[in-house]
Formats: sequence, structure tokens, C-alpha cells
Amino acid sequence: MVSLTSIFPADTVPVVLKERYRDADGPTLKVALFLLCNGASELPDMKRELHLDSEVLERAIHFWQSAGLVLQSEPVPRQDEIRESPGKKTHPPTRTYLTQTQISHYALINPDIPILLQESESLLGRFMSMKERETLVTIHECDGLPVDVILTILSYCLPRAKNIKGVVYLAERVALEWIELGITDLVHAEQHIRNIELQESREKQVIEVLQLDKGHLTANQKVNVRRWFEEYGFTLECIREVYLRTGKNSVNYVNSVLRSWAQDGLTTLQKIRAQGSNAPAPSKKKSPVDATSLLRKAIKKQMAGGIPDDAL
Repeated sequence: MVSLTSIFPADTVPVVLKERYRDADGPTLKVALFLLCNGASELPDMKRELHLDSEVLERAIHFWQSAGLVLQSEPVPRQDEIRESPGKKTHPPTRTYLTQTQISHYALINPDIPILLQESESLLGRFMSMKERETLVTIHECDGLPVDVILTILSYCLPRAKNIKGVVYLAERVALEWIELGITDLVHAEQHIRNIELQESREKQVIEVLQLDKGHLTANQKVNVRRWFEEYGFTLECIREVYLRTGKNSVNYVNSVLRSWAQDGLTTLQKIRAQGSNAPAPSKKKSPVDATSLLRKAIKKQMAGGIPDDAL
């Protein structure tokens, strides 16, 4: 049996190439070797040197882009162009992002980078732009968030972003907020998401119980709702009890009643109903004045001599 041994050390081969070469066909491998030998290159030059048609070359480029080996350059907008486009989303000016060269370097030596880029594009269902790739790799390499946390944040932001193009930018803001809170591992990230989802569920239930017309809560109202459940320990039925007793759906009013109940130790529905409460009963609305009925009564009194003629 013939045994072959390479004269080059195995650790000189990029990790990405080791992981993906079995899935690559001949033209795709030619593209990878060409890039490793020549570095950055223009597509027309690659097409001419490798004798590949445009479709095959584009397919090979996409294959290595998804693996993190190939980074396609994009024109960098001038500062005056950014200022002239107020609606365009841009990165925070105080943050420094990895360059394309740095990202290429990390992708070759760190197997986490290709995984991050591949899984992120799988979640988004599309190829990411260079700016999006810069953002995610910077969060991982510079901000120190693990790949699983970044992917968890992307999944969390998917239904919350205004559109698919805004997911990565929203994920960056969320990632920085979580880092400030000390949420930097998967266990705490998943627990934090569960807490957020529980709070959102409670807010929706309060909106339904109080029959709020606008269908949403302000920031201050959300703080009050969170206090009702987490600080005072009330259930949704206790909140419903306030509404049924008073007929008022003002969040501020309900908050004042619940705060009073909590101070009196009435924190369960059983205690509230057993001890009574200081929530006022619903006010009786006066019936609207019927002018015709009043006139008839006045005429009747006049005929009976109850009131003088000049009073009419």
C-alpha cells in the first residue's frame, strides 16, 4: 500500500478549507486555492486565470462566502453621503469594527467564525452584506460574546425587527445592552429571554383585562405592570377584581388601588374578598335630563296651581 505524506505541515491549511473541502467540487477548490495563493483578486482576473464561466465562478464564490473564507468588497460610503441619507441605518460612530483583512485572518484561524457566519445566514435565510458580517464578527472577537449567544440574540431579534434587513443592527444593540447587564453566556441569555417573554405576556393580559383602547402600554405603565406581579405579588385575577369593582381601566388608578392593597397585606384574591378593600364602588351615573318630561311636569304643576304663570 502506498502512503503519501505532504511536505507542508497540516496546521498551515486553513481550518475552513479542512472542514469544507469534501463538499467542494473541482472548480470550487480551484477558486479556494487561487485566493489562498493570490489573496484579494478581481472577479474578471479569476475568471480569466481559472478558465471558469461566470455562473460557475459565482457559485464557487458563494460557497466560500458562506464558509467565511471569501469576503467580497463593498464600496465604503463617504461621510457626506451618510449625512445626506438620514433614514439609512449606520453603525454607532464610537464603535470600531474589524476590517475585511482582519475578518479574513480570523476566519482562517478561528473555526468559530465560519460557524457564526453560516448559521447567521441560515437564520436570516439570505446572504449577509459585508457590513453585517463585520458587525457579527466584531461582536464575537472584540466584545467577547460566544457564537451561541450571538445566534440566540439573532433568533430573539428576528420577530422584533421592522424588516429582515434590520435584524443584525437590532441584534448589535441588544448584544451591547446584554453585555452591560452581564449576560454573556447561553444560560443567562436564555433565562433573560424567558423573563422578557413572561413580561410581554403579562402586559398583553393586562391590556385585555382592562380593555385598553390603544392596545399598548407606555414605558411607565410597563414599569407599573411589572411591579404588580414581581414586587406586590398579585395575580391577573386581582387586577381583574379592581376593574370589576370600579369599572375604571386607568393604569394609574389600578396601580394606586393595588399599592394600597399591598400595603394592607391583601395580596391574594381570597384575602381581598374576605377582608374587603378600599377600592371605591363604581359610581352611579346620573340619567340624562329629559327636557320633554320636565316640561310636562311643569305644566301639570301649573294646572294644579303649584307654580305661577310667570315662572314658565
